[in-house]
Amino acid sequence: FLGKLKGPFSPSFWLEILLLTSSHKLAIDELVLSNAVINHGRQLLGLVHIDEHIEEKDKTSEILSKINRIRDEAQHWSLM
Repeated sequence: FLGKLKGPFSPSFWLEILLLTSSHKLAIDELVLSNAVINHGRQLLGLVHIDEHIEEKDKTSEILSKINRIRDEAQHWSLM
């Protein structure tokens, strides 16, 4: 119904399509999340990647510390 005012590249256009085609009632948090994804998808994707990067960095640090511990123990036993 906002076809003349809004084009298919307008975020509110896609939210309107989502609301009109949804077969069930959406909760307010689902609407807010959908609106955020539609309006700020690239930024949200960036945040997800940053969070994933931090998790992988933590895993890598943990693995490296285990390797260093094993190496230190091996050096300790080789000196005895």
